[in-house]
Amino acid sequence: MSNTAIVGKVHAMYAHRLKQNDWDALISCSSVAEVAAYLKSNTAYHTVLNNDMNDHDVHRGNLENLLHEKLLQEIIRLSRYDLDMGEDTAEYLMEDLEIDQILHAVIRINSHQTASMVPPNPYLNSRAHFDQHAIDAASTYDQLLDALQHTRYYKLMQPFRTADGGMENYTGLENALLADLYTQLYYIIDNETHGKEREILHEM
Repeated sequence: MSNTAIVGKVHAMYAHRLKQNDWDALISCSSVAEVAAYLKSNTAYHTVLNNDMNDHDVHRGNLENLLHEKLLQEIIRLSRYDLDMGEDTAEYLMEDLEIDQILHAVIRINSHQTASMVPPNPYLNSRAHFDQHAIDAASTYDQLLDALQHTRYYKLMQPFRTADGGMENYTGLENALLADLYTQLYYIIDNETHGKEREILHEM
């Protein structure tokens, strides 16, 4: 499948993004329940915010998990749309999934939760750069680093380790991982696309 077809697919998905009026409405919400109700009734997120969800009792963590699920669905759908996509593009999509899982593991560890907040993703099982179950089982930041020792993430995450084996500055850690990911994305755009395709992708 051509890059043009993939760009068309991405553009169609992009059309379902939140618009300015959606952001204005969300900003005016006074609770997580109101945010969930708006997203379910007025946006493409209704596909994961199903009718069984209790809008009044939903918690922030539950809502984030459902929105995370929507992101995974879209990334997996895009990757399946073209099984012969470029190696760099496939690598970017995989690392996007992996970083999301790592960040959820960090949140879980910092919250002293023993169970993984996100169920194992079957798409990652045979493709991930790390042992997915080791990430889910990690109960300390040191254990998480050990599970990532032979990946590119280890060096990015090591500076956020504290002397006692914990971690500090979640926002800084998230920014470091995402900055590395976006650097790869722009490399792909600049080296694997041309002309109008490149222009459209930069605008996105």
